[in-house]
Amino acid sequence: MNRLWVERLLLVVLGIGLTLVVVEVGLRVGRFVLHQVGYRATRAEDVEGRVILCVGDSHTYGTSIPRAHAYPAQLQTYLDRVDPEGRYTVVNRGVPGMNSSQVAHVLPSWLRQNRPDFVVVWVGSNNWWNREDPAQLRTFEVERSALDRALSWSRLYRSCSSRPTRSKAAGC
Repeated sequence: MNRLWVERLLLVVLGIGLTLVVVEVGLRVGRFVLHQVGYRATRAEDVEGRVILCVGDSHTYGTSIPRAHAYPAQLQTYLDRVDPEGRYTVVNRGVPGMNSSQVAHVLPSWLRQNRPDFVVVWVGSNNWWNREDPAQLRTFEVERSALDRALSWSRLYRSCSSRPTRSKAAGC
């Protein structure tokens, strides 16, 4: 009886572990795909007239809604209506999952690529779970245990953790 109970417990633990690995791999593949091909941006060579660059996270990108319903597309529709000559082009550089430090890190290259006249920034909702900081903008580092440092590598762990990011880009 004890052996059967141990085997079942081991199967449950193994199943949970495998599920966590699959979710982690899925999050990493999703991030890679979105960062490589997921931009809803107009190509730089297609841009004419005054350029409005919209940067941010999934709110800018328009996750889970049709492209035409994202706020940059709505802004383009409005500008086309009030200026039929089409002197404005709205570029959507929203990337789901990006935090404010990541946006601050890539913003200079987006500014060079698109040469905008105006920039709209809507970012920050991912700062509480996404602590990746490629620009090294952290203003302080909390002493963390070795286990916490190792777990913070996991996107799944970061999404479940409630410690906010503190970065210059986030205004902290």
